[in-house]
Amino acid sequence: MGIVEVIRKGVRKDCERKAYLSVFFDEHIVPVAEFAKTLAKRLGADEEVCEVAGLLHDIGIIFSGHKDHNISGAKEAELLLSELKYPQRKIDKVIHCIVAHSGGVKRETLEANCVYYADNMAVIDRFPFTHSRFLREIKDSSEALRRTKEEIENAWAVLPKEAKKLVKEKYEEAKEFLG
Repeated sequence: MGIVEVIRKGVRKDCERKAYLSVFFDEHIVPVAEFAKTLAKRLGADEEVCEVAGLLHDIGIIFSGHKDHNISGAKEAELLLSELKYPQRKIDKVIHCIVAHSGGVKRETLEANCVYYADNMAVIDRFPFTHSRFLREIKDSSEALRRTKEEIENAWAVLPKEAKKLVKEKYEEAKEFLG
């Protein structure tokens, strides 16, 4: 079993330990990993690093909650990848992708850009999941709808043309569905 499969299996298992994260793996983490790999292929980045980083980008949420999850997730990912004897130069790239995926941290590599864009693409592509997350957090349906629309528009605004092409239909569907 390759590194990607080992990580995919481990992250799925970690998500399944907490009921409220059970759908998180399929509805957010997997799409981010897939979009990151697709963008890497199109833009000439390291596909494996992007896919691994996509699978691990929100591991901090799984173990420590949402606050500063990019920092806590980078620490968790570094431990895991070191245990798996992943090459240090690739660990460094994955860690940068995780730290930089949450805005506020300068993305310094093509791989970090791929993961950042993939995270935003998943917000659009899986907009029902995005909306359900806000409904759980806010409880007020009109405010949740407003926040969902805002999140989708913010995600769309940061995407480069190549990424927009991949989620354009879902973006238009989300806009129509959400009003």
